[in-house]
Amino acid sequence: MKRIFSISLGIFFGLAGVGHAEKASLADISAHLNSLRSIQATFVQIGADGSSVQGQFFMKRPGRLRFEYQIPSEVLVLVSAGQMAIFDPKGDGEPTSFTTSGTPLSLILQDRIDLQKSALITDHRYDEKRTSLSLQHPQHPERGEITLVLRHNPLELAQWIIETPEGDQTLLALEDLQKGVSLKDSMFNILLNIEKRKLR
Repeated sequence: MKRIFSISLGIFFGLAGVGHAEKASLADISAHLNSLRSIQATFVQIGADGSSVQGQFFMKRPGRLRFEYQIPSEVLVLVSAGQMAIFDPKGDGEPTSFTTSGTPLSLILQDRIDLQKSALITDHRYDEKRTSLSLQHPQHPERGEITLVLRHNPLELAQWIIETPEGDQTLLALEDLQKGVSLKDSMFNILLNIEKRKLR
C-alpha cells in the first residue's frame, strides 16, 4: 500500500511540442500542461525492488485522477475535491484517505499551471537528451518529491519518479496515451465509489 500511495502522488502528462536543443523552459512545460484537460492511458509502474504492475490511468483537470491497478493488485486510487482515496480490493469498501494539500499533486492538478511562479521546484536540469523537473512542497518535505523527466524532439514526458522521504523511488511510464477524451465525473467521485463497493 505504501508503494501505491507514493506513486499515486505523481501524475503523468504527455507533452507534445516542437523540438528542443536545450533545457525545456518552465514556460514551455506550463503551456503544454495547461493544454491538457483530460487523458486516458495505460501505465507501467516499477517499484524500488524492481517489481512491476500495470493499469489504466485517467485524468480530468482540474483536480481529478483515477488509477486502476490490474491483477494481482486491483487497487483503485481516486483523487477528487482535494482528497486522495486508496481502495483495497480486500477491504470493506472504505478507502484509506489523504489530503492532496501540501503535495506536488496540488500544483499539477490546478486549473491553470504557472511553473514560473511556483515555489515547489527544487531542481530543473538538462542532460543533453532530457529535461528533468523536480517538485516538492517547501513546507511539507515529508510528503515526498516528484521528478518529471521529459525527452526532446518532440518535447514529451517520458516518465516520472516518486521519491519518499526515506529515499525509496518508484517510476511510472505511460503507454497508449489518448488526449482530449470524454470522461464522466462519476469516475472520480469518491463517495459514489464507496457506495458501489459496499454493495458488492
